Amino acid sequence: MQSKRLAATLVMGSALSVSLIGLAAPANAALSQCGKGLGCMWTEPTYGSDFSGFGSNLNLNESRNRISSVANMGYAGAYDVARFYDGLNYEGPNIAMYEPLDGRQSRDPDLRNGIVGNGESWDNRIESGAFRNY
Repeated sequence: MQSKRLAATLVMGSALSVSLIGLAAPANAALSQCGKGLGCMWTEPTYGSDFSGFGSNLNLNESRNRISSVANMGYAGAYDVARFYDGLNYEGPNIAMYEPLDGRQSRDPDLRNGIVGNGESWDNRIESGAFRNY
């Protein structure tokens, strides 16, 4: 009787461990594409699908107006604010993601919901990104 109970407990525990690991892996794996010092953009929410990263600045090509999540993993120089622009060549309205140690918002997994302090959707609007000191 005890061995049956122990076997059932082990099977349940193993199944729970596998399902918890399976839930956490996809979002973390995609965010890990964004290395230290980069500003990053993905074409799907929760850092999924096509990835574009920049160390200084970037005009998007194929993924222009298709970005759904962004992150700032810190810039090695004096410019620590990653700005994501609604225009090419780093012009027009933009949103800011701050260096992670700054304490302000450094990433947004779902631009459909707007960013902190601004409920306006930025999903599928971004055309370029650049690091700035403001």
